[in-house]
Amino acid sequence: MSKTEAIILKQLYSKTDLSQIVEDITYKLNNDSIVHINGLESSSKNFFSSFFSYKSKEKTLIITKDEKEAEKAQKEISYFIDAEVPYLPRKQPDADKPLFSSKSDVFSQRSNWLHQAENSNMLICDAQTLIERFIPNDFYKQNRVKIKVKDNLERSLLQNNLIRFGFIKTDFVQKTGEYSRRGSIVDIFSPSYSLPLRIEFFGDSVQSIRFFSTANQKTISKTDEITIIPTTELIINSGNIDFIKSSVKRFSNENGVSASYRNSLLQQLESGKRPDYANWLMPFCCKSLDCIFDYIAQNTILIFYNSEDDQYFERCLENISYKLELLRKKFKIIPDTDSLYLNRPELNKKLLRFRKIYIADLPLNKKNTFNLEFKNINFSKHAENLIENRPENNTGNQDSPYDELLNNLKQLLAEDYLIFFVLKTTNEINKLKEITQSRNLRNIQFDMGDIGSGFISDKSKIVLITENEIYKERKIKKDIKSDDTPSAFITSFSELKPGDYVVHKEFGIGLYKGLLQLDIKNKKADFLVCEYRDGDKIYVPVDKLNIVQRYIGDGKSPVIEKLGKETWSKTLRKVKKSIELIAKDLLQLYARRKAEKGFRFSKNDELYNELESSFEHDETSHQISAINDVMTDMESQNSMDRLICGDVGFGKTEVAIRAAFKAVMDAKQVAVIVPTTLLCFQHYLTFRSRLKDFAVNIEMISRFRTSAQTTKILKSLSEGKTDIIIGTHKLLGNKVNFKDLGLIIIDEEHKFGVKQKENIRKMKSSVDVLALSATPIPRTLQLSLVNIRDISLINTPPEGRQQIETYVYHYNENTIKNAISNELKRGGSVFFIHNRIENIHGVAERISKIVPDAKYEITHGRMNESMLEKSIGKFINGEINLLITTTIVESGLDIPRANTIIINDAHTFGLADLYQLRGRVGRTDKKAYAYFLIPQSKQLTEASKKRLKAISELKELGSGFKLALSDLEIRGAGTLFGTEQSGHIGNIGLEMYLEILESAIKDLSHQKKEFDFEPEIKSSHPTFIPNEYIEDDSERLMVYKKLSSVKTFKELREIYSDISDRFGKVPEAVNNLFSLIEIKIYMKKFFIKKLDLKQKSVAMEFLENSPLFDYFRPSGIYKLHDSKDFDLKSIKKIMSSFTAGKPPYMNQIKEPSLH
Repeated sequence: MSKTEAIILKQLYSKTDLSQIVEDITYKLNNDSIVHINGLESSSKNFFSSFFSYKSKEKTLIITKDEKEAEKAQKEISYFIDAEVPYLPRKQPDADKPLFSSKSDVFSQRSNWLHQAENSNMLICDAQTLIERFIPNDFYKQNRVKIKVKDNLERSLLQNNLIRFGFIKTDFVQKTGEYSRRGSIVDIFSPSYSLPLRIEFFGDSVQSIRFFSTANQKTISKTDEITIIPTTELIINSGNIDFIKSSVKRFSNENGVSASYRNSLLQQLESGKRPDYANWLMPFCCKSLDCIFDYIAQNTILIFYNSEDDQYFERCLENISYKLELLRKKFKIIPDTDSLYLNRPELNKKLLRFRKIYIADLPLNKKNTFNLEFKNINFSKHAENLIENRPENNTGNQDSPYDELLNNLKQLLAEDYLIFFVLKTTNEINKLKEITQSRNLRNIQFDMGDIGSGFISDKSKIVLITENEIYKERKIKKDIKSDDTPSAFITSFSELKPGDYVVHKEFGIGLYKGLLQLDIKNKKADFLVCEYRDGDKIYVPVDKLNIVQRYIGDGKSPVIEKLGKETWSKTLRKVKKSIELIAKDLLQLYARRKAEKGFRFSKNDELYNELESSFEHDETSHQISAINDVMTDMESQNSMDRLICGDVGFGKTEVAIRAAFKAVMDAKQVAVIVPTTLLCFQHYLTFRSRLKDFAVNIEMISRFRTSAQTTKILKSLSEGKTDIIIGTHKLLGNKVNFKDLGLIIIDEEHKFGVKQKENIRKMKSSVDVLALSATPIPRTLQLSLVNIRDISLINTPPEGRQQIETYVYHYNENTIKNAISNELKRGGSVFFIHNRIENIHGVAERISKIVPDAKYEITHGRMNESMLEKSIGKFINGEINLLITTTIVESGLDIPRANTIIINDAHTFGLADLYQLRGRVGRTDKKAYAYFLIPQSKQLTEASKKRLKAISELKELGSGFKLALSDLEIRGAGTLFGTEQSGHIGNIGLEMYLEILESAIKDLSHQKKEFDFEPEIKSSHPTFIPNEYIEDDSERLMVYKKLSSVKTFKELREIYSDISDRFGKVPEAVNNLFSLIEIKIYMKKFFIKKLDLKQKSVAMEFLENSPLFDYFRPSGIYKLHDSKDFDLKSIKKIMSSFTAGKPPYMNQIKEPSLH
């Protein structure tokens, strides 16, 4: 039995009253077929349905009134029975299907429900699905493929089946319904599993079946048998294609559809392609259709989460008919409503066969009605009548926010109630355990889960408590374990396309022309081709790609070098000289700051602890670490100079607020300097809201303040009456005077100009400084910056927020109308991003006609300050619910009620821009939506398609996230040192610039530097990755780049394990390549400059600083001859034995090789 069942269901088994009720209900159902239940609402419905199925051992189908209730039921019932319960979503006719979407494919989910329906004890659907028609159950069962390890299966036959089942071929599988084929590997994401599958073949024999992660494509676990099911409800095979043709022809003739349109559709279907509306063509593929009741067992009990509503299905059919008509106007060949849905008499006839339970929202006085009397509860300190009819528990004013809860728990335990806490995080569980145990409250059960609301049953003496009863709308954050992602520069390099700029360390900036396989002296190898001025080319061996970088500059096209000229070396010398000066200044500044005696702030007191406990989230581990770093810095005798790096919404502002509060509590003033007016306004609102219960005077100066207001604020500041001042560059003016400045907080420092930065530096003297950056920086750079700046990283995002549902559509007014109307219906607000000021008013006028009920205003960067403040203020306060704006909102605005964003002309934005813009919504636990619109007539480039697909499918640690992160990291690295360095970065590329900077810092700070050289190997063995092994050029390039950057045997083993997992058995040429890289690691370790491998001999040339050089004086050359052929494997053995400290003889070699 599972942990959850042991805690909840097993203990409830002994509650005879609930068990008796289940028996009574079952008895009545068996005699009268219908039972009504009162006294259940919200989560108690799902609890009782779970318990009923568990105790009665009956199969049940839960039928909810809508999709939202169904999704909630699935989540909660899955928790209560500790198993995933299949949920059947409705299918909706939609004439405006998105190009890309983050939403899981509805038809894949439906197929999985059909697959599991027969054997599942509990099923969930929403009521509309009861009238839907489905492909015949028998036909569906015939079209599933079972595969076992050691089966003989032709890969071409498997691929044909996948196409028939509606799977789409991709390079790498990320979503349900996708498959890919790479050599002996076939990856499939079947709707029947929560993870994708990897099938490895040897010939036509199935060697292994493995589940793998979409995040890193690595194997998670193995299995011996799988079942692949369709992703579509239109299944086409040789047995029904003729029927489909005749059905489509007949429909076309009867409805006046042209022969050319009809034939075009039939050609698509025969070739395995499916149009967007394919799932509505079901009536054309089978002579008759089934319904949901043909898929479930005949003894299933139907549990309706609403009382009988005679008009519900009529309303559904009316709405469906209207939408099908819209679909028919667009796509012509769409069957009529009666072919796709049951009418009411047909439904009634089907329902007569089943036993039914109706759970009513309101009390009913009908035959066979059971009243269970489960009630909602609220343990909030400020709630009245915490538990009905228990006035004795109201103990008056309490000192602790938990006193109300604890007093109630004590009373409930005394009355022999079973008490369960179901909380979202282990942190919450540990906190509540500690609090209850400190009051000697025992026999309380705790478990981790996500239940919408708690409940109490006085009759059954059961209490279930969630966060909602304790904290009301407290939002919970949980850490997400960060995955190892490739270096930003390696990820960027893998995206190279022919014609992109590259930087060769020796020859300079050229053009990448692609990978080329050459056969030189009977040895096959891949080379990266770089073209320089006048068409000169160089060919770089793939094992030396560490000397080639993707060019990332300042946005301008760089100058392509001429081979044989000295311009590149001159440029490098000039840049290096400049960088050394910068590094020297940075190191001196850092040393000076560390030596400065600053103000030593007091240790945190009870008031600080009160601020800490009032934070409405659980801090993430990285956030706690950053806060601790800041507190330690402020309590030391040296001045703080710390940078906090973290993505949008990761909690940097809370770190700043706590630092500011700490300073104010020691009677010091705080300056918060921000680059934009909007960000200033947002921080002003956030700081005031967060510190409203404490005696802290907060002011703001920016464009939003008049001259008179600014003068008054500055006077208050100089007199020490203002504790925290938040401002733009105006804070850097000569008229700004502090009485006792103790802390400067700088947000997005890189966005300030040179003069403004100089003024900030003047303010910094002997004052603590905390800088915030929403742009992450590469890990390699973080390490090199250790000696010039204290850095804290917040890399763990909050999990409590729901994933933002993202869609890419062609521009159409219906989509805009629905997106805005749906958000306004739930009381929310909408961003509409249009980044062209010249026609933004025309766009706003069109939108006002599409959605006349919306209250909107327009904002952009050229607006009058007071008008801008007024419009933003209205949006924040909810006076308007639609903000039509430019990307002025990209950073700064944090509006919890805004949970829909529409971005017009999305194809013109970069991936990182889209990522950050989308981050404007989804800042709470409410579901958020992002719509990216592209013009109807626009033909997207492959790059734009890839970008939009990536952002629409973007998940934490998915490939899209890595690309966005790479882009952001590269920006972060480029902006960290200010605009004055952008010229140098443009001349040599960002990666080269950072390498030189890192080297300069190490030199000046006397850090140990590795002696760097590039070993040379002559060998006739083929060392390359065959195209048929890794077909995708960018993926092959990524592997080559990773291999050329490897420094340790562990890294090399990980790459080998990764590619053998993802691409199958490693060919000889690839094994040779890995052996070559392994030998290079040895050569670097023992300072071997050259290795010449011939058939019967091998020669090695050692550098003078090698620990083995003395054995081979004076030449440093070591030669070996043998009657047997030398190969790469034997060379590895020779080199591995060098660890003994002296050259080996062949018969002394024992250490195993990599493979």
